[in-house]
Amino acid sequence: MTEPKPKSTSESLRQRALARLANSHGSLNELSHQEVLKLAHELQVHQIELELQNEELKSTTAELERANLMFSTIFNSSPVGYLLLDEQGIVQEANRTFCAFIEASLDQVIGKPVQNFIDEEDRAAFLSRYRALFRQPRDKLLELRLKHSRKGVIWVRLQAERLRLPAGSPETPDRARLLLALVDLTAQKAAEQALRQSEERYRALIENSPDLVYRVSFVPEQHFEYVSPSATAITGYTPEEHYADPQLAFKLVHPDDYPILQQIANGGVKPDGKIVLRWKRKDGRIIWTEQQNTPIFDPQGNLIAIEGFARDITDRKEAELALENLLYEYETLFNGVQDAVFLIEVNQGCEFRYLRTNTTHQQKTGIPLAMIQGKTPIELLGQELGSVVCANYQRCVDSGKSITYEETLDLPGGCRTWLTTLTPVWLEGRIKYIVGAATDITEQKAALQAIQQSEARYRALFENMVEGFALHEMIWDENGKPLDYRFLEANPAFERLTGLKAEQIIGKTVRQVLPNLEQYWIERYGEVAASRGEQVFEDYSQELNRWYEVRAFSPQPGHFATIFSDITERKRLEAERERLIEDLQRKNTELGQFTYTVSHDLKSPLITILGFLGFVEEALEQGHLAQAKADLQRIRFAAEKMQALLEGLLELSRIGRVVHPPSLFPFGEVVIEAVQLLQGNVYHHGRAVEFAIAPDLPHVYGDRARLLQVVQNLLDNALKYMGDQPNPRVEIGWRELPDEFQIYVRDNGIGIETPYQDKVFGLFEKLDPRAEGYGVGLALVKRIIEVHGGRIWVESEGQGKGTTFWFTLPKTRPT
Repeated sequence: MTEPKPKSTSESLRQRALARLANSHGSLNELSHQEVLKLAHELQVHQIELELQNEELKSTTAELERANLMFSTIFNSSPVGYLLLDEQGIVQEANRTFCAFIEASLDQVIGKPVQNFIDEEDRAAFLSRYRALFRQPRDKLLELRLKHSRKGVIWVRLQAERLRLPAGSPETPDRARLLLALVDLTAQKAAEQALRQSEERYRALIENSPDLVYRVSFVPEQHFEYVSPSATAITGYTPEEHYADPQLAFKLVHPDDYPILQQIANGGVKPDGKIVLRWKRKDGRIIWTEQQNTPIFDPQGNLIAIEGFARDITDRKEAELALENLLYEYETLFNGVQDAVFLIEVNQGCEFRYLRTNTTHQQKTGIPLAMIQGKTPIELLGQELGSVVCANYQRCVDSGKSITYEETLDLPGGCRTWLTTLTPVWLEGRIKYIVGAATDITEQKAALQAIQQSEARYRALFENMVEGFALHEMIWDENGKPLDYRFLEANPAFERLTGLKAEQIIGKTVRQVLPNLEQYWIERYGEVAASRGEQVFEDYSQELNRWYEVRAFSPQPGHFATIFSDITERKRLEAERERLIEDLQRKNTELGQFTYTVSHDLKSPLITILGFLGFVEEALEQGHLAQAKADLQRIRFAAEKMQALLEGLLELSRIGRVVHPPSLFPFGEVVIEAVQLLQGNVYHHGRAVEFAIAPDLPHVYGDRARLLQVVQNLLDNALKYMGDQPNPRVEIGWRELPDEFQIYVRDNGIGIETPYQDKVFGLFEKLDPRAEGYGVGLALVKRIIEVHGGRIWVESEGQGKGTTFWFTLPKTRPT
């Protein structure tokens, strides 16, 4: 069902007038001519009054429309975001600024619950306080985060005002609404963080400054509130002595400078100006100081404290004695730099004229307001530079939105680089103004360029340095012990020296990359990262199979860096050198033993030969040919013994020098061949010797002929010292270890007493002088095994318990 269309105001008034006229008691027909004329005159006057009232109403309506347009412009151009909410928190109205805050359109905001736009971390707290805020919003400020599609969140300060909108109709009661004003605090929050960091740096600067920084309070009585540590170096008095004596600041002043203090007290010297005074140090020495004080007043204007600093300028003062009568004036330092702000009027023909500039703009550019006001960029800056500036303003107009750009302008205030933001202001359907804000980034650009140059130099060094470099982050367990570390950066030399690719390890932990890395590497690096110290060391990585010389240091807490080089080859050479030195020492020892042995064992046959030559000569002179023949036989036997000894020595000397090409061969074949070569000796006192040869003897790498000598000599030695054993037996077996084969030759012969076990490998050593041979065989065996990189030893439980000779051969080819 549709409601009847309401009548216009004029129609309603006419009907009401007709009704009133119909109810009137009089009639026009009853009026006289004079009364009709008078009535017509009054009607004409009344008509004119109505026309005047109508014109006034039209003027008021136009003014109201202009005011409404102005309000809408201000509402949407305001830097403050506005939201109008009902009691349920539904957005009824929003300005463009709020939409710009969250990068949303009005359609995405109007009619939506306000909590949709609040970050989840602040949403519950806001909703819990909303009803109280709606009922009593005054004097309540909230800070919360709004969701942002690109930035994640933005910080805003929220202030509320309760509104009661007029009724829409007699049936509609007044409507309560909550108006929220939101100010973007994102930049302020960043600035507060920067301020906190600046305060920390300022505190560190004061504590480490050579200047004496102090604060003197006069409430409730004069006393030092703060004195920096540099007081001791400047005055000789510690900060504690200053705190203990509130008058120490006055006592320090040289008596001749008391008048200056009096001038300050009388107002003759600005309390915040710099003053130069002589101080008498604790050790009696006079120094010149330069002070600057800042008076601190309470809200009532009472002096409550003085903050200041004092600097020892003795050296400077002594160098400026000729200029001591000159007074220096110092300007007040500003605590911050404001942006240069300017307002531009945009005419219909896109002509740009400057309307206003702020103080910072005038100071930075060197252009006073009187010089710039009302001028176009071309009139102010000239055709060339002005055209460039106008082009940027035109870009802002063409885009219809804010633009930001860098520009370098050579102005009366100097050539500076600016980061400029232009924001268009829309009025009456077009852009009538441009608001500009320019930040002076000249120093920032220079610093950035310096950083880029430094980074380029660092990168060139990083990429081309010979040593490996890596940066790591240490990982600790819950007890603060080093658990692991993460690779953050590595240079090409790191890849070359470790074989690890940077792109494969960056961001990973060392346990992920090298799971079997020795724990002592992590512990040592943990010490460096925890102590912020430095260690230089050499160590071996089993995981990488390399030796490294490492310098580890901590550039920042919880991190460490390493600069290292691969010293594997050097370590190999050092080990080779040590081995050669040890071998040389051993050979020198052997040479000494050899010399003694040769001189002893060869001397005996020579003495025999020389002795019996005399007997032969005597027997021949006496004609005893038979005796001479017997003596010559003894001489032959001695010569043959000497020849055998010399051949043994010659064979021993050839070991390690005269070699056959090494090869890989089954060791069992060598054992069988040795047994066959000794076939004539395999009977002992008429009994056959039993040989027990392991069927699975390994394949070994070496000089086959020399290893055949080893087996043949060991078997021959076992047969030679079998004794009266009724069941002679020789066993050849082996066992495998991770890096070597251990092979043994075991007999059940006469055995070897413990004191003699170390002597059996000596040259010309024979435990039984009656046994065949000259004591060279086991010495040859020992030499051959050692040349192959192995070792040999003997085991025996003693007399009659048999003997076992063990020797080793490496699994890998010896170097």
